[in-house]
Amino acid sequence: MNADDPFVHRFSGLQNEKIYIGLSANACWFQSHTMGESKYCPNCQTYSFLHFGQLGHYYCSCGFTRPEPNISAQKVFQTEKGIGLIVDGEDYQTTLKGMYNAYNALFANRV
Repeated sequence: MNADDPFVHRFSGLQNEKIYIGLSANACWFQSHTMGESKYCPNCQTYSFLHFGQLGHYYCSCGFTRPEPNISAQKVFQTEKGIGLIVDGEDYQTTLKGMYNAYNALFANRV
């Protein structure tokens, strides 16, 4: 499950085994993004912190917070051909572009 997505975190109460993936807090610079899909906490409707679109290291004073990922990318960077990720000290490259694809690549790498 994507630890950085508050919508996905709503499924954390399910009994199935969960493996969380996410990006480290300083994995990359995130451009300003105006999407507001998760602008408010799903529990109490107050503000929660996001770093890209609806994704981020979110938290709320009511206790709703991002789970600690089992697997995370310590660095995400643009290359001439796409994006790269550093995961557990290993460098991975993909021709995909865009921040959402950094998450897709991280999932694909660990499935």
